[in-house]
Amino acid sequence: MTKRKVAEPTVGVPGHFFVKHTTQYDHEKEEKIPPPLTKQESAKVQHNVDMMRQHVPDAEVFIKELYAEHMIDGFRAIVSVTKLRRAA
Repeated sequence: MTKRKVAEPTVGVPGHFFVKHTTQYDHEKEEKIPPPLTKQESAKVQHNVDMMRQHVPDAEVFIKELYAEHMIDGFRAIVSVTKLRRAA
């Protein structure tokens, strides 16, 4: 009898986060410059930043750290800031 070749078992599904990739991720390759903001978008971002600084000042440090790691595009990543009413 001849021995047949059996593929080594794989753990997880290809592309799943459990599968370790052999190549290192290249952040510079994926780095993209965001498009410039219009005046209306710029005003909205400034409003959101002002609301964030007024009501959640600790979040500014967190956002700056995310930007430093190239995870967000800066303060434009703040989509909205909503002040919740206190329960009576």
